[in-house]
Amino acid sequence: MSSAGASLAPVIQRFDEILMKKIIKKIDSKNRLTVFTVIGKITANEFIAAIGDFYDSSATTNVLWDFTKSDLREITSADVENIVNLSVKYAEKRSSGKTAIVGSDDLTFGLLRMYEMTKEMTELPFETQAFRDIVKAYKWLLSN
Repeated sequence: MSSAGASLAPVIQRFDEILMKKIIKKIDSKNRLTVFTVIGKITANEFIAAIGDFYDSSATTNVLWDFTKSDLREITSADVENIVNLSVKYAEKRSSGKTAIVGSDDLTFGLLRMYEMTKEMTELPFETQAFRDIVKAYKWLLSN
């Protein structure tokens, strides 16, 4: 295991504990969609653990991250860059599709837009769009 992979191992091992408390993951096989609902305060390491679990288990074509009930005050711009880099690492596992990220308050939406813009500077093979409205996010994900 690489040194980067080794450093993430304890974080990823904690995902089951985090999942039960902060991140609810639901898979809609018909629409090839995974929905993550984040509740309460979350750290970058917890978010990274959820992403690692997603890519290591059953990555779907489409993903929706619902941050409308979350608290992202502990996430920094450096964390956003690290999360984008993690997506780049796993890019080959999701060669197409869309990721919708939803946040209703100004801080959350601002961080999500920062992720969206940072991700656009990479060459990831899937589209990402930030939304304030979850219904619009679903419509975008399920459109052709």
